[in-house]
Amino acid sequence: MTPKHSPGDAWPSIVAGAWRVLLAACLLTLTPWAGALTPLTISVSDQTGLPDVQIGGPAVTTQYVFFGANWAWAHQDAKVALTAPLVHSINGVNKALGLTVNGSARAQGQNQWVWQWDWTAERAMPEAMGGGIVFPLRMSVIRLRDGGVWLHSAVPIDDEVAASIEQIGAVKHVVVPSRMHDRHAAAAQQRWPSATVWAPAGFRPPGLRVDQDLGPAFGADIDVFPI
Repeated sequence: MTPKHSPGDAWPSIVAGAWRVLLAACLLTLTPWAGALTPLTISVSDQTGLPDVQIGGPAVTTQYVFFGANWAWAHQDAKVALTAPLVHSINGVNKALGLTVNGSARAQGQNQWVWQWDWTAERAMPEAMGGGIVFPLRMSVIRLRDGGVWLHSAVPIDDEVAASIEQIGAVKHVVVPSRMHDRHAAAAQQRWPSATVWAPAGFRPPGLRVDQDLGPAFGADIDVFPI
């Protein structure tokens, strides 16, 4: 199932006026939903310096996405270097937009990394359409032993995708594992209002009714391991 995105839906604009310094930070800590035999690893991409998450295979991939006038692609270079144990520097230039980036990625705890980027625009770019760092979403659909369907990290779901899901079974659970995964949960809840919505304790996204906190176990089918 491939979610459909428009450029305006996927890429917030970060390009501002001349010589304006733009700061962005990202704290990444993830809760794997699979069993203990599926290891979770968070690392820094050698090519881009962006997060790379593996849960028995690629789970989260990220990329730089920038556009100039008329949505012309604007390539972002990045050089990554290890400057200290578990500390990486990130430096690059976007020649098309006159942007430079200086950033870092550092481990803050077990399975927790912090990224910080400092973007500088050399000149005003009123024709720039936008750009930033994209975290593509991937939804998991699992049929439980009772025949119900468990949705993890909902993506935009149209009628065609919903029909495919409902062929598997009735949607009984919608899981919002963390920030960045809550954007389309309210729409999934509206489509399946009787489904139980799960989220980490204390995480209550605006506009979303959360029914249960994610605990150490999810029924008899799925274990939850907070990290």
